[in-house]
Amino acid sequence: MSRIAIDIRPLLDRHMTGVGFALLEALSLLLPHASPTREYLLFASGTEEALERIPHFPAHPHVRIIKKYVPNKIVTLLSLFSPHALDSFIDEPFDAWWFPNWTVISTKKPFALTVHDLSFHHTPHYYSFVDRLLVALARPHLSAQRARMCIAVSSQTATDLSETWNVPRARIHTVPLGVHHAFFSVREQPSDRSYRASYDLNRPYLFSLATHEPRKNILGLLEGYQCARAQSSQPLPPLVLAGKSRVSFPHHLLSDVHFLGYIPHKHRAALYRGASAVLFPSFNEGFGLPVLEALACGTPVVTSAATPPSTLGSLGIFPADPYNAIDIGNAILDCLAEPRTPEYRQALHDQTRAYSWEAHATALERLFQRLC
Repeated sequence: MSRIAIDIRPLLDRHMTGVGFALLEALSLLLPHASPTREYLLFASGTEEALERIPHFPAHPHVRIIKKYVPNKIVTLLSLFSPHALDSFIDEPFDAWWFPNWTVISTKKPFALTVHDLSFHHTPHYYSFVDRLLVALARPHLSAQRARMCIAVSSQTATDLSETWNVPRARIHTVPLGVHHAFFSVREQPSDRSYRASYDLNRPYLFSLATHEPRKNILGLLEGYQCARAQSSQPLPPLVLAGKSRVSFPHHLLSDVHFLGYIPHKHRAALYRGASAVLFPSFNEGFGLPVLEALACGTPVVTSAATPPSTLGSLGIFPADPYNAIDIGNAILDCLAEPRTPEYRQALHDQTRAYSWEAHATALERLFQRLC
């Protein structure tokens, strides 16, 4: 019997990010089918309020949740000064760890580390001082080099791990993310109109879903949208921005722009399906899950050239230079000029069929067999 401890702390964020959603999708498929020869120990630490946000997982004899009522700031401090601090929180024998995102890793056990991107290495100026300090303390490049295996979510991240952090290729495994079944339809669902009605969006609109942080290039998106409005001979649909807001924007860029804030996961497919286009011109991405989800819903996407999201499909992708507002504006106009026939939307959807969470979970299970 092998035992793998899984760090599920990304699930405890008040508003989960893409890392948390990816982990939740993987666990929802891994845990119900846990092998009789393996046990999963789900490690979570934090305040009582944070630990109450642990998702409900069906009872399984080979799955247990280990809760530690210790604030994560304390866990981080302990991890900085002890080489096996995280091991000490697991009160029973176990064989290995899986860390679904970089953190301060203090363990003497073998471990697998999932790496989504190296944006904090390539574009540190887009991160706050506190974020940069945490990266400096965590030293994720050393964790990646120590890992028994690094799980990259895209071929570009795999190349980055090898060429930038000198991780041996033999220890890098590419496991793409997938599409939740809720996004896997171009047809209107019975709940779509009611979900959109709650945002007054049963009308044409452009849609963007991203945390409003500098790396996501929301400022460039707003500038590009206003350039497109200035160039277009016809009125453009309004721009609707969803996602947790962390910054403010110049007033002159907000004409015909609407902010929704954080939206529930169950509403997202309806908003993708109803949009005339999805806009995602971020500076740096490891995978670009919103792009894949939009295509699965039959909606074309404006995204950044030369990044993984631009390679997720050969149809319905309109790449733009994320540093050039005019180029973003032109890509928006080109995208809107594309015909929206049922056949076109279905073709966008069909090219995403290779990306499934079932395939993702199966690949993880095979890697865990090699981990211990």
